[in-house]
Amino acid sequence: MNARADGEYINSPDDPRLAGMGQENVAGADQIARMRASTPDERLDALTAVVEFVEEGRAAVLKAR
Repeated sequence: MNARADGEYINSPDDPRLAGMGQENVAGADQIARMRASTPDERLDALTAVVEFVEEGRAAVLKAR
């Protein structure tokens, strides 16, 4: 358990003292909130874009060999 300097323990994930915790200095931490707020069509478009990116990368590696 985590305790503050005054000895009060944080025993709930909803504790306001935890707001934003773990997002400091994390590249792309804002992407999770943005993806959760997107529509299913937007999520599918994003996933499709990732798959296309990976396929293009694999093709480039194969071509470079």
